[in-house]
Amino acid sequence: MNKHILLLFPCIIISNYLIAQKWTYSSGVDPFDGKYKTSSIIGTGGEFPYTNPQFVINLFNDDQLNVYIANAGYAGCSGNLALHKI
Repeated sequence: MNKHILLLFPCIIISNYLIAQKWTYSSGVDPFDGKYKTSSIIGTGGEFPYTNPQFVINLFNDDQLNVYIANAGYAGCSGNLALHKI
């Protein structure tokens, strides 16, 4: 039984690393925007050159929230969807 647990533990750690979301975080001070915090994640899918869309959340001076999607192409037609995997 202990051998099975010892073999299962590395598999869980490796699978968690491979399929986990990889958010990036940063903060700082800009002369134009003031204090800011930002977080983003790069997605997958789409047709060339829009294969790596980016979802970005910015918070400026602890009161102005800015949310946008970059590198996703035009979203006005073609039945585009933004999906969340659970």
